[in-house]
Formats: sequence, C-alpha cells, structure tokens
Amino acid sequence: ADEKDYLVKDGESDYKILYSTSITDNEYQAITELVDLFYSATGIYLEAVSVDDIFVFLSNYHYISIGDTKLAELARVDYDRATYGDQGYRIETVANSIFIRSGGHYGLIYGVYQFLTEQFGYDYYAEGIWSFDLPTDNCRLVDVAINDAPAIPWMASSYQEANVGDEVARRLRIYKTSEAIMSAPSISPWHNTLNYVEQILAGTHSNWFD
Repeated sequence: ADEKDYLVKDGESDYKILYSTSITDNEYQAITELVDLFYSATGIYLEAVSVDDIFVFLSNYHYISIGDTKLAELARVDYDRATYGDQGYRIETVANSIFIRSGGHYGLIYGVYQFLTEQFGYDYYAEGIWSFDLPTDNCRLVDVAINDAPAIPWMASSYQEANVGDEVARRLRIYKTSEAIMSAPSISPWHNTLNYVEQILAGTHSNWFD
C-alpha cells in the first residue's frame, strides 16, 4: 500500500471529521467520542464539518468520515447491516481519508474506538482510565480495511456491573444491563423471568406454556 499522509505532524493535523447534514444521534455521539479521545491522545481538537455538496472523491482529501456521508458514497465504502448487525462496523482507508460506517445502534461508536485502537493503540480499562500505546505525534494515517461482525449480537455487562455508567458501557463496547435485558420494578433484571411468565399466564395466551 502507498504510504499515507501524516495524520499528526509537529503538533498539528490537517484532518477534519466529516459528517452528513442529516446527522443522527449515534453519529453525534461517535463524533463527540472521537473529538475527546483524539484530543486526549494528541492535544489536538479536530474540527467537525458537514459537507454534502461533494461530487468527486480526491486522493488529497484529509477526512475522518463518520456515518453515511456523501464522501463515503463516492469512495464506494458500503456497509451491509444484514451482514454485520447492530454492533458491527466497517473501517476503511481510501487514499488519505478514513471511513467509519455502521448501520447499528452503537456500532458506529465502536468503530471510532477501533480506529483509535488501530491508529494510537487506544485501550480502555475503567472509568477515566485509558492508554495509547502507539505514537501519537508525527504519525501517518493508518491504512486499514476492517469489517467487524461481533459473534455476540448483544454484548452486555454482567449483573455485577448492572449500574455501570454510560462512559464505561460504551468504551467497554457493551450494553448496560438495563439496555439488554427486560427489567421490572422492584425485581432484579437478571431473575425476573417468572414475573413475565406469570403475567402472560394470566392473560389470553396461557396455552403458550405447557
């Protein structure tokens, strides 16, 4: 592969985060995480811009494209949600831009974390604790093509971690228990099956259970 341009050079970066004008909540969260963690790694705040009036893909573009941007379409970076699921993602370097795409609930955010892992050796351990094990200054854009389809569709915390905060859940790439498992008032979310079964038995579908 051709050597990529510098992502960070002498304490500066020519790169910008690119997003669509029809930005979704998931894309906004992914951009926020990218800005914060990129700054943590390099001391540089990346500018996020929305540009939809792009009609050609050029090799000298310096973008980190998040989500369903026009540039991703022009660069032919496709994403098949049926193949990769809600938490899957695709990361692909094309020329001197990199594209992160997902059709899922948190897959786009997880794609951002994986890009930071590939680029800076990012690793998250606990609330407020993470590291970067690769060079974060004078480094070229990483050249990758990653299609990730998690084997476990709903990666969730155990009941021991039922009350983890949003930061911990997202950066560990798991769902909080309340997001992944049904819960009922006054009943623990990991031992509530009989509560739901009893409600159904009392209803019109008691024949569902022999």
